[in-house]
Amino acid sequence: MNKVRSYKIRGAFNKIKNIVEKVDNPLIVCASAGNHAQGVAYVCKKFKLTHHIFVPENIPSQKAKAIEYHGGQYLTLHYKGKILNDCITEAQTFTKTQKNAFFVHPFDDEDIVEGQSTMGIEIGMQCSKKGIKPDICIVGVGGGGCSGGVSIVMKMLYPDIKIYGVEPENADKLNLSFKLNRLFSLKNVDTFADGTAMRSVGTFNYNILKTCIEKDIQVIPKNKLCFDIINEYQNDGIVLEPSGCLSISALEFLKNEIKGKNIICILSGGNNDLMR
Repeated sequence: MNKVRSYKIRGAFNKIKNIVEKVDNPLIVCASAGNHAQGVAYVCKKFKLTHHIFVPENIPSQKAKAIEYHGGQYLTLHYKGKILNDCITEAQTFTKTQKNAFFVHPFDDEDIVEGQSTMGIEIGMQCSKKGIKPDICIVGVGGGGCSGGVSIVMKMLYPDIKIYGVEPENADKLNLSFKLNRLFSLKNVDTFADGTAMRSVGTFNYNILKTCIEKDIQVIPKNKLCFDIINEYQNDGIVLEPSGCLSISALEFLKNEIKGKNIICILSGGNNDLMR
């Protein structure tokens, strides 16, 4: 419902604000599958900061156009690689060659996680206002910025809450990490749910997730995501991209667990290309 149609603006603002408070006129560099880039572009334009953004070559056109719109004259957009991990490598290399440049990681950064965690604070405020104690929180897992930030706050507010992570099929890096009991990196990643299509979760984030969320990660097939994206649009008027629909799709697989419980599903983001 916000300007960039995903939670990513939270972490981007927190990170860039902290940089600007310490450094005059920094050059900002980031890598993104699309949503983090929109947050960075929006914040950089507000601060009037020159910024370079690296995105995959197969980024949905809706996201690319939105990034250009939010960044405006301050933005240079680079198309590099097939998935986010390729973009991160290119962006970090580029950052080292530039003067006064700072790389804003899409997820594996304490300031980014702290920014995303404000969702957990707002959820707690809403629950308190309505007199509701949540039993279960369901959240999609990409690099672990959202899931890590939200889960650590929700566990502080509600120690008994169960938090379920959800990943798309063939991009289930946390699922495999939990099964192997170590941080695992995928060799091949399905990019349909582009916002969560990473080879691995962040190292910083993994240390949070392995203590805060249930080890039973829900893995969602692509056809189930497609059905639920259309269903939410037709029945509730909610536009969701594949990664933003993960928590809703998990409900069917958790139907015995959620009966009679207060459930939180985080739906973010809403940057979908209808051609997809």
